[in-house]
Amino acid sequence: MELDESGRWWIGPHGERFPVIAGGKDIIEEPPVEVPPVEVPPAEPPTADEEAAQLREENARLRGENTALRETRREPPAPVPPTPPPADAHATEFESIERDFAAGKMSEADRALRLGALGADIRLARRDVEDRAAQTRKRAADARAKSGQRIAVYMQRLPALRDPASPEFQRVATHIQAVLDEHPEYEDAKDQRAQALALERAFGPLDRSSGMDTREFERRRHPGGGGGGTFGEEPPVPEKAKSHGARIFEALLPEFQKFYLDTRGSKEAAIKTLEHADEHQMRKQGRFR
Repeated sequence: MELDESGRWWIGPHGERFPVIAGGKDIIEEPPVEVPPVEVPPAEPPTADEEAAQLREENARLRGENTALRETRREPPAPVPPTPPPADAHATEFESIERDFAAGKMSEADRALRLGALGADIRLARRDVEDRAAQTRKRAADARAKSGQRIAVYMQRLPALRDPASPEFQRVATHIQAVLDEHPEYEDAKDQRAQALALERAFGPLDRSSGMDTREFERRRHPGGGGGGTFGEEPPVPEKAKSHGARIFEALLPEFQKFYLDTRGSKEAAIKTLEHADEHQMRKQGRFR
């Protein structure tokens, strides 16, 4: 090894440079040994048998996962089939009459008689539906009228109810929604039936003092006797006149009475069917005594 021109570096045989240590003691560092890279041969591709074994293992794993999912999964409930609408009894009766007539099981006269009874029954059923609807409307109107009377008494006793900001008004307002939830037939908070019920819940029911309207609770009697101030018995209820259907049924010939009893099932049902029968037409057909 030789020193370079500066005297601070040793020059090795291959041109390596090493510093000169002060004090005369030089430490010669050996050059690092270069390790040649080891070449790793590429992995050989799996054989067909190895690939088939790997696929079988993967398929078995997936089958196990699917089985676990099926065991833990809950099937959605089956949809409930819609309920078929009820059959129309009148349409069924009409089809039965026409079927029996076409099969020769009844005569032309019997067919006309049964169709006439069926038509009367249909008209009666339609009238019943209309009457029930009218009664429902009347009951609602009567209930609103009575509720209005009760509201007027509450307003007379508690004038503060006329002020929406008053504690009394707010006390009633807390009950309105509960009343509407319990009675879906009430239209809204302006419905007098709902207001009267909310007032009763807030302040209690009305009593029967002289200042109240108690006509729905009272039952009046007429004085009787010679002015002694006593209350006599109410006059007897007059006998109710026979209905149109009852009069026609009693006037029918026995064979026609039997026909209506057989087809309608009872005397009451037969009379109900005859309520809207054409008396003049039946008389022309010779059905009466």
